Amino acid sequence: MPCPSDSGAPSAARPSSYATLRPHIRRSAGRYTRSMARSRALHRFFASLTVLLVLLLGAATSAQAPSPPSVRPDEDRLRVVDSLADAARPDSALTLLQPLLRESRRRRDRRALALLVRKQGELIQRQGGDPQRPAREAFSLAQATRDTSGLMGALALMGTRPLDHDGIVEPAVEWLLRLALDENDDRFESLARATVANDALARGQADEARRGFARAIELARVAGDWRAELLATRGLGRAELALGRLDEAREAHRKVARVAEDRHDEVDLGHALSDLAEIERIVGDLDAAAEDDRRAWAVFRRLGSPREWIAPALDLARVQKHVERYADAETTLAHVTMACDSLGLGAFEAEADREMADVLARQARWADAAAVARRGLAFGRAL
Repeated sequence: MPCPSDSGAPSAARPSSYATLRPHIRRSAGRYTRSMARSRALHRFFASLTVLLVLLLGAATSAQAPSPPSVRPDEDRLRVVDSLADAARPDSALTLLQPLLRESRRRRDRRALALLVRKQGELIQRQGGDPQRPAREAFSLAQATRDTSGLMGALALMGTRPLDHDGIVEPAVEWLLRLALDENDDRFESLARATVANDALARGQADEARRGFARAIELARVAGDWRAELLATRGLGRAELALGRLDEAREAHRKVARVAEDRHDEVDLGHALSDLAEIERIVGDLDAAAEDDRRAWAVFRRLGSPREWIAPALDLARVQKHVERYADAETTLAHVTMACDSLGLGAFEAEADREMADVLARQARWADAAAVARRGLAFGRAL
């Protein structure tokens, strides 16, 4: 079929197909152009939106990215508690620990609470108190959270107290020793063996205690725990004394005193000095005994702990009495009497009065001695 352009008729005689279709083409082109424009606009819009979202996400991520690991307030305060304990300030450490305990109880965070309660027990023990109540709570919490380390810490505080384990009542320390051996934990094995050795010493088995303390010292050194080593070394000194090996006992207690002084551990320093004074009294070196007792008294007074310094002060007064330093003995005993009176420690006050009466009698001050003796007797009857 021939095309219209091939018919031979001039093009002006009739409208061409292009002329007929041109309006449609223009309209289609316009629609296409507008469609492409809309498409390019949409593309630009979405591209901009994508960039904006990336920027916003980057800003948010940057704002929320963890900065260098920071210590939570609880951990920060816990470090202060530990520092106070290491500085032999258990009273201040306990005061700071109380709000942490309340917060953990409110949050019902059993794992954190087990740690805090155990620390409370350790501080009470360092004050010379009985840690059994917090130790048992820490033990129950550690059992509930299956925290083996927490369990061993609580058992170490319980010491030789009986404990029901799977229907078998046994000393807590035996369970601790098994756990420490299972976990290959040198520190807790050292504490367990030192506790067992203390028990043996209390039963009069000094040679067995000596071997136990020696092993505890080795384990503490492997664990790098100077405090556990100090505890075991002090026990070794007591075992050596019980065996009559005075030079070895003196050397052990001197080592405790040196390390405690270097570490600024005044509680253990005071006890070591008291132990040394006891040895010096036994060997008859009363001047050395008086000096050790005086230093122990000074250490415990710096700590602000009258309950701790009353015993070495009484020992010092006895030594001062024996070397006929009566004025010094009277001064020392007056300090003891005032402390006992303020704390309501009748037994110690009665003992101080008996010593004072003896000091006065040695100076032939019979009336004063009789008055003090009557007061001491009254305290003794009231107990």
